[in-house]
Amino acid sequence: MIGAEPLPPPPSPTAPPATPAPRETPGPTAPPAAPAAGGEAVRDPRAATGGKVVLDRLEKGKSFFSDRTEYVAPKGGDEGKTDSKVLDFPARLAGAAWIRTANGDKDCAAAEALSFTLARPARVLVALDSEMTAPPAWMKGWRATGEAITYRWYRSDKKAPLYESPVLPAGRVVLGGNQQGLKEGKKSVRNYGVVVVPEP
Repeated sequence: MIGAEPLPPPPSPTAPPATPAPRETPGPTAPPAAPAAGGEAVRDPRAATGGKVVLDRLEKGKSFFSDRTEYVAPKGGDEGKTDSKVLDFPARLAGAAWIRTANGDKDCAAAEALSFTLARPARVLVALDSEMTAPPAWMKGWRATGEAITYRWYRSDKKAPLYESPVLPAGRVVLGGNQQGLKEGKKSVRNYGVVVVPEP
């Protein structure tokens, strides 16, 4: 009798294929924070005196100075009120980066009074008090544009004529004090404001 061939061993059980883990769907990402007002062109403005400095955008209705919101004259003085509200300026400067300085720094005569960083090449415009006898010494080479920023002061409107620098490279900029280098400083004048216009 012919013997039967042995049966092949049963196949070894195999583990079922692993189920792939579900892929995590990334949630919505928060949009990048918008730069601070004026921060596209200017960063980190500082006054050497420690006076308040505000980086803003030039708009009508805002205070020209960082430290004057509403002031009531003492009895016996001018009974008007002033918040140095901006009334008018050249249309080309609307929304430009604007550094609001403290009027309390108006008598500063230091060679280094206000500093800030330009994010890219730009022209810097300084709005001087119209009663200044002459521009400060550090503004040599700047040109008068024939334009002005008008703001409210007590019961009258004041014009601050604009002076423009040559194109300045990106980096740190240092401006002098309101009365730096003046032979006949006039202590009653108001402080300057700064507008920055980047090059196209």
